[in-house]
Amino acid sequence: MSSFYRLYKNELWRNIATIRHYPFALIINIVQILAVSALVVWLLVNLGYSVSSVGTVLWPLIMLGLSSPSSSLSSDIEIGTFEQIYTSGQPILKLLVTRVLAEVTVTIPGNLLVLLVIIWLFPGQLNLLPLFIVTAIAGGAAFGLGLIFAGLTLRYRSIGGLINLLMFVAMIVSVVDLTAVNKITAFVIGGIIPLVGPIVLLQLNVLGESIHIIHWLVAIFNLIFYCFIGIVLFKTFYVKARLKGMLGRY
Repeated sequence: MSSFYRLYKNELWRNIATIRHYPFALIINIVQILAVSALVVWLLVNLGYSVSSVGTVLWPLIMLGLSSPSSSLSSDIEIGTFEQIYTSGQPILKLLVTRVLAEVTVTIPGNLLVLLVIIWLFPGQLNLLPLFIVTAIAGGAAFGLGLIFAGLTLRYRSIGGLINLLMFVAMIVSVVDLTAVNKITAFVIGGIIPLVGPIVLLQLNVLGESIHIIHWLVAIFNLIFYCFIGIVLFKTFYVKARLKGMLGRY
């Protein structure tokens, strides 16, 4: 645990140092996500799909979880630090977890701004505690998928196009009204398709409907399933890349 905390602290300070050197990059990113979120919410509300618009609160963590593990490794490969990490004996999976947690920490202000926009649009309709829990579940499931992409990056190197495509799909799925779907169908696809379970919980929260324990179980199963699959596939691709001698010669 102490080594994990030390890694997290180092990554957090590295992120803070980057923000100090390039503050406008963070500001631009926050403005972009706010502008896009506000535009999508405005369009959905005016089209009569106000319930669906709450899914935009998940966008920052979805994008971070899906892209950060892969982009982190890609950056190490490009600047030539991956070999140092590989030969240091530090578990790469642990490093990726601490890096994502550090990025989540420094992006809290931007995430809170998006949340404030949603709260402003749905005054008195949101129960904040379930909202925070659901957001964490969705972010964890996205990170599980991100580990798969990180493994693919080690094996096939450049997969940026695939990640961008899946982020776009995930953003669309997060603003689809899933409350109109048959309950049994929603439970099935919520357990199988990434992020669907948490999105259903969010939309039920906005509608003020009672959330059954099975909704939580489906969302938690989705989280555990994709984190497990992500870890297994990451390790599989890591071993294959190592056996092919690819990790030491990027």
